[in-house]
Amino acid sequence: MKVLLRKVKKEVEPFHRNVSDLEVAGESLRVRLVRQLKELEASFEEIDEGIEISKGEKYLEITQNVVLSDLFLKKLLRHANESKGNTQYGLRSSSTLILTSDLKRHEAPLAIRYFSDSKEKNFEWYYFDVQHDFEISVGVPALVYGEANLKLRFFESYAGVIEHWNDLHHMNSLIARELCAKWARRASLFFPSAMIEKIMLHPFWAKRFNRIAPSAKIHPTAIIEGSVIEDGAEITAHCYIRASIIGRGATVRESSSIKMSTIGPRSYLMTCDLFNSVVEAQSFIVTNVLHNSHVGFGTFVGGGSGFSDFHVNREPINLQLRSGAHQTSSKFLGSATGENCFIGAGLLFKPGLAIPHSSRIFSSDLIQNSPDRPNATFVNHQGQLVQIPQQFLVSKKKDL
Repeated sequence: MKVLLRKVKKEVEPFHRNVSDLEVAGESLRVRLVRQLKELEASFEEIDEGIEISKGEKYLEITQNVVLSDLFLKKLLRHANESKGNTQYGLRSSSTLILTSDLKRHEAPLAIRYFSDSKEKNFEWYYFDVQHDFEISVGVPALVYGEANLKLRFFESYAGVIEHWNDLHHMNSLIARELCAKWARRASLFFPSAMIEKIMLHPFWAKRFNRIAPSAKIHPTAIIEGSVIEDGAEITAHCYIRASIIGRGATVRESSSIKMSTIGPRSYLMTCDLFNSVVEAQSFIVTNVLHNSHVGFGTFVGGGSGFSDFHVNREPINLQLRSGAHQTSSKFLGSATGENCFIGAGLLFKPGLAIPHSSRIFSSDLIQNSPDRPNATFVNHQGQLVQIPQQFLVSKKKDL
């Protein structure tokens, strides 16, 4: 059986690249699929979007806007080899969102089809059942977030189709959590499920779940748990990194906290708290908080700027796209920037925004002139310093 990787010509807002060239964990979607198939020694071929394949041949068709974990791909190839008829694949799993209290099982179609050598035109649906390998309680206040018993789940087997930017962000998050999930699955062979969370959170074991390149520079005071640190990356003093991927040549400055996040190659982070966020390659982050957000390639985010990531009314967040609003099921989602953006200092963005590539955004309160005299007091008015008369600053003495 041959695997056909079908090309997809589509751009995803706010990025200015074809969807197959978008990156997860430092690899483009196309390159990742090709690498995975080569590692499994599977026969494959890339074909253009509109090319028809002659009937009577057995093949598995995967579009290049699909992200599959290594374990899921193995299961897929095994099932396709054993399939007798045309099959359309889907996924049935508990919620894979980063923070959720949802216990329901959800079904989602995948852009994957198996064609048998018969002349049948109809397809039978087959849904892969996916379970999380372990979960931990988050413990955030229910009065603030509107939900009790929020869980953070880890999956070794997962799959998804990239239709919008939040899908790309979500797949990056699952990949960042995958290494911990692999260790949890191994631990489950020897320990009861009730002990898995304690084992995975215990510092003695957690720091043994890492994959650190020999050329990475790690300060002795840094704490790294269940993470991938690639060649040439530098982790400076007092950093805490958990279930994250730090790309080649990236730098993380002192006292940063990075959890469930992906940092692209040669990016630079000043002291920052990152949670479930993506910083693509060659970006520069000065702001000190990024939660549930996606920063595009070569983007600068200034000090004090941020992306709000939930609504006060606790409703799911809609993506605000040029093509129109798109509803999501996520209650925790920030915004995304395209490539080569410049986000100035002191800006706050509402949830769900897609900032187009090459955008440059500045605050109107940016001070544009220096004081014209010493020993005086000024206020900022729309970027201009205005002197306050001295009499407004001196209290009048009352007669006794």
